[in-house]
Amino acid sequence: MSIRTLCFIAAVIAGVAGLNWLWPFFILAAVVLPYVAVVNANAANTRTDALPLTGGGRADRQLGAGSRADEETGER
Repeated sequence: MSIRTLCFIAAVIAGVAGLNWLWPFFILAAVVLPYVAVVNANAANTRTDALPLTGGGRADRQLGAGSRADEETGER
């Protein structure tokens, strides 16, 4: 993101300095660089074939029904 900001600032400076052939390249770079970065980030293969949750969890950490719910419904 900082490179994109620098490209916009450089485009303004190039435009004010009268370098009319240079500022379109900076604008193009400011538009294209984020697209390339997102495509590269999404193209990374982060999937694995391993199952991360193989233990099935701990049974002693499950919550049971509350006592107040039993009193209101009359069930046990």
